[in-house]
Amino acid sequence: MRQVKIGDHVVLPCVFETGPSDSEIRLWVRPRNNFVLFVNNTKVTSDDYTMATEGNLIVHVRSNAYLGDYECKTNKPGGPTLRYRIELKNETEIKFLSKPVVTQAQIGEHVVLPCAFETNLSNSVIRLWLRPANNVVLFVDNTRITSDDSYTIDNQGNFTVHVRTNAYFGDYECKTNLPNSPVLKHRIEIREN
Repeated sequence: MRQVKIGDHVVLPCVFETGPSDSEIRLWVRPRNNFVLFVNNTKVTSDDYTMATEGNLIVHVRSNAYLGDYECKTNKPGGPTLRYRIELKNETEIKFLSKPVVTQAQIGEHVVLPCAFETNLSNSVIRLWLRPANNVVLFVDNTRITSDDSYTIDNQGNFTVHVRTNAYFGDYECKTNLPNSPVLKHRIEIREN
């Protein structure tokens, strides 16, 4: 498997241990639809592929259409086949700058839970605040989802809980809308006098 970014060039080697004989033909194909790219060194597609030395295929990954499986094989039934997969490199990184907090509070107090993070993406990351016990989303970025006004949020994504009853004690989570997002876990516990 080769992990790439859109715009990368990938070289896929096609060297067989015994090599195709003079009577065999080397084929580069996309097995998903059995689409032939090259027959020996002759290009049979208008797509963005190049043949390098020794039958190696150069894939110019211009879009997601170039991701997926590739095979180099001969026309001999049961002959050797080299298989490759090109996947998009996941370069999305979320790093929480805030640390998990366990706060002790009493009913009537306000507790601030931080959720600062940095990412290599621009504006496409959405912050979510939720109660994991019942999987209730409280805020999406700065938009209140819950009707409970005991929860507020500031411009930096810090979440404030007005602890009005025992129901406000427990776990809170901050995460993003990205797949496999890390989760910042906070807990509010009852403080004994």
